[in-house]
Amino acid sequence: WYGIFICALGALFYCYEYILRIEPSVMVPELMQSFQLNAQGLGWLVGMYYYAYTPMQAVVGISTDHWGPRRVLVAALVLCVLGSFLFGLTDNVAVAAVGRLLVGMGSSFAFVCALKLASLWLPQKHFALFAGLTTALGMLGGMFGNIGMQQVVDHFDWQQVLIASSVFGIFLIPLYWFCIPEHTELVSARTKVVHSFKSLLLGLVEIFCMPQMLLSGLIGCMLYLSLSAF
Repeated sequence: WYGIFICALGALFYCYEYILRIEPSVMVPELMQSFQLNAQGLGWLVGMYYYAYTPMQAVVGISTDHWGPRRVLVAALVLCVLGSFLFGLTDNVAVAAVGRLLVGMGSSFAFVCALKLASLWLPQKHFALFAGLTTALGMLGGMFGNIGMQQVVDHFDWQQVLIASSVFGIFLIPLYWFCIPEHTELVSARTKVVHSFKSLLLGLVEIFCMPQMLLSGLIGCMLYLSLSAF
């Protein structure tokens, strides 16, 4: 049961970062007016999230294996909170873009860390079920962000909504630090794990030479494109 609780915390962060991801979509008129942006400029500002999120996928797995999900999750939460605060407190579009970059960087660890926790704390037969439930929880976060948060933005200032999201993240930081222990498997294996830049590049080249991996990546790309980009 404690393992389920720990994994639920990982899934909760995925839900939280998903809300942060789609928040600007319910604030479009307010953001365009506050930052004096047209549709193209707003698309650039919101897209800054993915300029950090996408390349970080190459290193989130290595970082999680080396440092452990607890440290990585707390660091990711700090980045999300800082980025959300920057975005909510400024009227400068460049500062807001930096805030979205930080949110994207922190959010990039969410799903991988949740799966890492499941691999450590749950029986292997439940791994696929947990992955599906975590994805579903993220979609619920998106539903709340698009439906419930729209009503919140109608009654409160968009900046107040972003600050409230940041404050919620602050409360999560000590919860994750004190409730997710270091797994004994990680502690014993950490000294054996050595990742160099050269080994990372060789691993990426090996992956790109595998047709099955390329096909899986293409399928994931098309699914992700319809979900996030459009």
